[in-house]
Amino acid sequence: EPLQINKLSARVGRQEFSYGAQRLIGGFNWSNVAQTFDGGKAGIHFVPCHIDLEFFGGDKSPIKSPREQDDLFDKSVKDRLIGYYTTAKAFGGTLIDQYLIHRSTDKNISFGPSGSGEVDNYTAGLRLKKSYISGIDYELEAARQFGEFRGKDVQATMAIAILGYTLDHPWKPRAAFEFDYGSGDSDGSDNKMTTFDNLHPTNHLFYGYIDFASLQNINNYHYQISAKPTKKSRIQIGMHHLYLDTPKDSYYNVARGVARTASGPVSTHLGDELDVTVDYKVNDFLNTQLGYSHFVAGRYLKQTGAHDNANFVYVQTVFSF
Repeated sequence: EPLQINKLSARVGRQEFSYGAQRLIGGFNWSNVAQTFDGGKAGIHFVPCHIDLEFFGGDKSPIKSPREQDDLFDKSVKDRLIGYYTTAKAFGGTLIDQYLIHRSTDKNISFGPSGSGEVDNYTAGLRLKKSYISGIDYELEAARQFGEFRGKDVQATMAIAILGYTLDHPWKPRAAFEFDYGSGDSDGSDNKMTTFDNLHPTNHLFYGYIDFASLQNINNYHYQISAKPTKKSRIQIGMHHLYLDTPKDSYYNVARGVARTASGPVSTHLGDELDVTVDYKVNDFLNTQLGYSHFVAGRYLKQTGAHDNANFVYVQTVFSF
């Protein structure tokens, strides 16, 4: 059947931009203040192929106190995104996302050995996700970044691969392995900038709940098991093994800022993190989560400065209305 438009949507003003798994653009609702943009988006839904196409664009909004929130479209952050995101279901129910995102800034952003400068890059990517009746599920995502940074050609890459299996049991036990890759730059003096720009993501979801890392110059090996003992509860245990893609580039924290730069030959092992969470849905309006995380510093941190291990314990309550 030919494509037919059956739904149009538009929104203008201060709002969250959240697409796909939120690895590149997300609301970051883990924090007390959501990540928002002053801009707009327009969407089109096509049938019968269930294709959603959304165009978006906006300036990153500042984080200020409630008394200062009279700054709509003031552009003070000097960081903007524009692009499109397409989602479709095809080939037996496979979720297919395709996108193109342009980021530009009127302020300097630091990328370690490549220096600081204004960002002008494009990110083109593809994401696939599917679950099978057999219990197997997978997710693949890859993106290529190109553009210009301080007169250098941007040539950066990210890739995600997840493979999981859920047993046919009332508790729905699931085991999964995930690999996350964000390229680094092994030569900051050449005419290429190969550090992947993580854009504006919700990194808390993916690289350890203590929030030590982002998808820049990183290799993350993540093992995870989970189960649902009751209809209202869920237990999840994850283990992250974090390595720098190259020790010649910087280590970037969860906010994509330069956290540390080595001055000589060092290990790539950033550290290992254990995450344990227990979720319980009290009712339709109230959810609680108890979490514990333990981070063990790797050789890279021990060779370059402070390297204490870390513990993180929290209780989170979400009330929906």
